Amino acid sequence: MMEKLWQKTKFIILALCVALAIFNYDRIAVRLLRFAPASVENYWAERYMPDKFWLHRVDSVGKQQEFAGKYAGLEFDIIYYEDSRAFENSHDKDNLEDYNLEKQFQEYASLAIKNALWLDFKNLSLDNKENALSDLNSLIDRYGVDKSKVWVESKCWQALDVFKRAGFKTSYYFPYYKFKKMSKTEINDVKVKTQAIAASGNVDAVSFQGDYYEFVSSLQLPPRIALLCWLDGQKWYEVLLRRKYAAIRDDDRVKVILVKEHGRYHR
Repeated sequence: MMEKLWQKTKFIILALCVALAIFNYDRIAVRLLRFAPASVENYWAERYMPDKFWLHRVDSVGKQQEFAGKYAGLEFDIIYYEDSRAFENSHDKDNLEDYNLEKQFQEYASLAIKNALWLDFKNLSLDNKENALSDLNSLIDRYGVDKSKVWVESKCWQALDVFKRAGFKTSYYFPYYKFKKMSKTEINDVKVKTQAIAASGNVDAVSFQGDYYEFVSSLQLPPRIALLCWLDGQKWYEVLLRRKYAAIRDDDRVKVILVKEHGRYHR
């Protein structure tokens, strides 16, 4: 009697394990890669990482050196100092001398692989756009960066016009709205505003944090407008394997997804 009960118990346990594996295969695969040696993870990245997965927040020369060969594209945060006519490669003001964007471009020029670049322009304005364009053009020309591989992103979409005319690809940074605290009228105003910006001729894309994908993808955007996004804290294999990211991952309009990897030189 006990033996039959044990056999049934083992069958139930096995069935539960199989069911768990079927319905949670994505989480299981992610967990396996999370604890795999770096050499194994890099092996899989080389073979299976989509080109649209770019590395988020590359704000040190060391991080560019470490990951330029792994990712098709890199995101640099940039802050413009008009008095110095120079750019800092930082998310927030820190040290123009230590983190000058020119140092990143010097390193870029020395590398055999020429990554695509996403420049998250933190303080672009109508007042500084002309000088910023002139100084960025100087760096681009000096270090042989292909403009067609560079996205310039800003909240100030009006100031992106000069960058677009100069041959850069441009993207409107979609703000962090608190939709849950907004009325339907306020949300509709955001919809109308964003569609108007996309149709303005100043931008080639709308860029946004991944939680806004459902809203942004529902907008009536011109067919030429691309979508760019970042998924906070998600590594490339999580975005590739997790079913919750399937819609954004498989959307052909989404040309870039920024993913996380800190490495040894993150700041």
